[in-house]
Amino acid sequence: MMKNGQDNNDDDIKTSMSEENKLRQQETNGNPLKSEATTMNYNNRAFIRHNIPCFSHRGILQYYRTADVLLNPPLYLHIINRLKTVIENNSSSIECLASNASRGHLYEPTVAALLQLPLICIQKANGLPGPTLQKDYSMVYSKSERLEIAYDETIKQSIDGKYVALIDDCIAAGWSILAAAQLIEQAGGIVAGCFAPFNDTRHGRLELFQEKLQMMTTTFYVLNEE
Repeated sequence: MMKNGQDNNDDDIKTSMSEENKLRQQETNGNPLKSEATTMNYNNRAFIRHNIPCFSHRGILQYYRTADVLLNPPLYLHIINRLKTVIENNSSSIECLASNASRGHLYEPTVAALLQLPLICIQKANGLPGPTLQKDYSMVYSKSERLEIAYDETIKQSIDGKYVALIDDCIAAGWSILAAAQLIEQAGGIVAGCFAPFNDTRHGRLELFQEKLQMMTTTFYVLNEE
């Protein structure tokens, strides 16, 4: 019975190419921010878009709790495989992966293990022992945050001069992913691509994000579509 249930779940997270292309056309509707994303299966829409009102910052009326995908192992595996495939297809020169705090860590270790690539973890402030590099950034509602990356000889050897793929769980305005990319560059790495399962287009994109990262960013699913 468990195997049949697993097969049914696997079927639920698959769509034909024609269905997926049709959904993507409906979703993007000519919007360049939305066309950045490819469509995940709409059968899992409620699972992916579990939202919490007024979380984290005053003024945010809807927060998408995307970590709920972990409650659905076939869906989680589907996301992992898509991340792995798109990174493999993006560039054969990628030599290192970096995960952005904190929900980027949900996906990156598994992807890194499958690709047999070293992984650098970018953390929130005061989350790492030893010497670090730090980068402050703002949020949509002006709450200041800080990211940091460990920076000793071991890390230097893993990242210096290397092409790095950066993974987060969701890209919104682009504040945190931009700060993470700047940390990678500060540590001597070369950002070769940014990847995230989810895309929240409610607040547009930072101009600097568009200049530096937009063309190398891949996401799969636009959260804020009805």
